[in-house]
Amino acid sequence: MKHTVHVAFITDNNFVMQTATAIRSLVDAKSPDTEYDIRVVTADCSEESSAVLSAIEGVTVVRASLDAYRDIRQLAHIPIACLLKFDLCELLPDCDKLLYLDGDILVREDLSPLYETDLEGHILGAVAQHVLIGTDDRKFSAGVLLFDAKRMRDEKVRDKLVETRRALGEQRSMDQQSFNLLYGGNYLELPPRYNCCPMQLRDAAAKGMDRVNAYYGTAYASVDDMLNDGAIVHFATGQKPWLYENIDYAWEWYASYARTAFGGTKLTRKHYTVWISRFNGLKQAKKTGGWKGVCTFLMNAFRKKVLHREIKNDWG
Repeated sequence: MKHTVHVAFITDNNFVMQTATAIRSLVDAKSPDTEYDIRVVTADCSEESSAVLSAIEGVTVVRASLDAYRDIRQLAHIPIACLLKFDLCELLPDCDKLLYLDGDILVREDLSPLYETDLEGHILGAVAQHVLIGTDDRKFSAGVLLFDAKRMRDEKVRDKLVETRRALGEQRSMDQQSFNLLYGGNYLELPPRYNCCPMQLRDAAAKGMDRVNAYYGTAYASVDDMLNDGAIVHFATGQKPWLYENIDYAWEWYASYARTAFGGTKLTRKHYTVWISRFNGLKQAKKTGGWKGVCTFLMNAFRKKVLHREIKNDWG
């Protein structure tokens, strides 16, 4: 018996290659009994980019407009196209349940068990953020979301999300903070294997694997065991596999990339070091916050590395 899984991605013209690679990994990892209905919501995409996405098996391109959000400033690397996450359930009215996936992921197994998860009366399911391990905070990552799409439409959640985001003013977070303000205390917590962020998990595990297991209610012997169990690897930090060859799952991601329409172009990837991370952080801080942003970045680095104080997460 075929299991139909409704999956959604969002991309602008700058993230088509990454989204195509994520979809390739999704399709390649599916079981014979699973049928993916993949909708890619595009904004500001060229005809050529849309054609590349449409050519992937199981993919339907849904064109959307960013006009309602163009006045919201991009203060970080996250594009305003992410705000279309608010509109997803409205844009896909025939889907009563919907699995949303960011484009910077690698899918390593069939996702029908995730899709078929009972939301137990919640409007969405998600994984609690790795950066909050060791705290009592249960805010979730918006990189993987399982929606009760019909209820989202019935309760006009889109309007609530937009109103919440506009009330926040200028923030580094595009969509995640708004989702958490509305549902951060009332969502179904999914197992961490469905949104596994290697760099963040390794940072957390460096302070003790017991903290990680206590936070998620798991029993992994090591962080490597936890990562190896990951069904969805999420490259949520600056460690991107299309930029660096020596990070977790970089070559597994590259194997999926090689099977896309872009695979004929060899990627020139660097060797990741902590100094690259700090330099990129400084550049981003300067770009988004000027010299004040640089000073804040350096002060936070000092507090974290020298004073060993946790830095407040303002991403939602």
